[in-house]
Amino acid sequence: MDLLDFIDTFPESLLAVDLDGRILRVSSVCAAMLDIKAGGLAGYSLAELSVDTAQHLDACLKLWAGGASYTPARLRLRKGTGELVDFVCEGARYRPDRAHSVLLLKLRLKDATENMFKELTRQVASLEQEVVRRLRAEQKLLEADRRKDEFLAMLAHELRNPLAPIMNSLHLLRLSSDPSRALNNCRAIMERQVRQLARLVDDLLEVSRWTRGAAELQRQIVSLSGIVQDAVATSKPLIDAAGHDFELKIPPRELFVYGDSARLVQMLSNLLNNAAKYTPSGGKIVLSLDVEDGQVVAKIIDNGIGIAPSMLEQVFDLFVRTDNSPDQVSGGLGIGLTLVRQIVQAHGGRVTAASEGENRGSQFIVHLPLHQQVSLAISSVDPSRPSPSLMGLRILIVDDNRDAANSMAAMLGMLGNDVQAVYGGHEAITVMTAFEPEVVFLDIAMPGMSGYEVCRRIRSNTAACRPMIVALTGFGQQGDRLSSREKGFDEYLVKPVSMETLQSVLAAKRRNSLPAAG
Repeated sequence: MDLLDFIDTFPESLLAVDLDGRILRVSSVCAAMLDIKAGGLAGYSLAELSVDTAQHLDACLKLWAGGASYTPARLRLRKGTGELVDFVCEGARYRPDRAHSVLLLKLRLKDATENMFKELTRQVASLEQEVVRRLRAEQKLLEADRRKDEFLAMLAHELRNPLAPIMNSLHLLRLSSDPSRALNNCRAIMERQVRQLARLVDDLLEVSRWTRGAAELQRQIVSLSGIVQDAVATSKPLIDAAGHDFELKIPPRELFVYGDSARLVQMLSNLLNNAAKYTPSGGKIVLSLDVEDGQVVAKIIDNGIGIAPSMLEQVFDLFVRTDNSPDQVSGGLGIGLTLVRQIVQAHGGRVTAASEGENRGSQFIVHLPLHQQVSLAISSVDPSRPSPSLMGLRILIVDDNRDAANSMAAMLGMLGNDVQAVYGGHEAITVMTAFEPEVVFLDIAMPGMSGYEVCRRIRSNTAACRPMIVALTGFGQQGDRLSSREKGFDEYLVKPVSMETLQSVLAAKRRNSLPAAG
């Protein structure tokens, strides 16, 4: 097939001209684009169609005649309707070795070309953004994996630290010829270390609740002076142990916020503990309260190791520790500041960190909405009033962990109570009628029969006694607490339980059992 005959059916907008620009043949697609009937351009030249200058057209023809590769140039052509249209014309010389060479031109609308270029540019930019996004996501995953490994190593360290003195105390009691002489010291050591273990577990569960959105706030109008005093009391042993100089600056008038007092105490004590840990012995720590633009501003300032500028944005992220050097292994698990941020944000506030650099001290600044409260009724407690007697109660302890059940039975028995320990649900049901306990401390997760089932059977037996049933469990989620109420429990305690908590529960039972006056 001859080249010019081939052009007639070519599926693109193709135009064949000689070296002087005379039109030899056009494809049907090109004729339609120019609104001219096929064959209607025979004998015409580009000069008659184009509105460009003769110099521009000659330059284009020389450009296209210069080689066999397609070279783009701009042409303005008039369509058969008279409409002026901008084209991008790509031209090349066909068979340049022959005397009667042909220029093949491909016409495309200039706007379509620009739109195609813009679309390609947009796609390239989008691809670049996606590559960057994926690289950043990969970096975040690698960083999260690194932090996870560091956290697990630090968790193992923090758990082994309390376990070592507990084990040493047990060895000491076993090896001592007179265990009674070492008992008080060993007991104090074990109490401190068990509290430390309980705090670690509580922190882990707490951050899990917040990250899953399962944490709940018990809001009420609270005085910040009381919050501050409780937080200081919680952190003071750590501050005093390091020999720090502590200064408290609070305004003379009461400041109130609408929030969860327990969470706010936890937030401030976490910040104070952080300052105590990261300030060398004999340092200075200041806690101040002020009001700015309708907000309460709490500042915790120390002159400790400071924070590197690169860490200021990350310091509140989960598992981030500002110093991973060996001399700072007691810095914690990297979850305390995460809890601080989550608690503050849940109260509608914000928290920021500031530091002039390493070894230049740190500031943590908390902003909370100020509640405009004129007065707050505070219930007073008469310190001269004696606490109710905790003696003479019949107590049943049900726990499949025999050591836990027996040790608790021995402890409550030393308070003067009649205590019996059993190690399963079926055994508990068996002894209920004969023993008739006034208080039942009941484990939840037990093999054979769960604590929930034991509680249900006790409550369904109308002929038996109606004891106070206290859940004693390792599950501390808010949903578990609410569920226990619905299933018949009077109280819900999370292991390990302090002596003060046990005494409070027994005191409540004793008060409810006393006959009414009058």
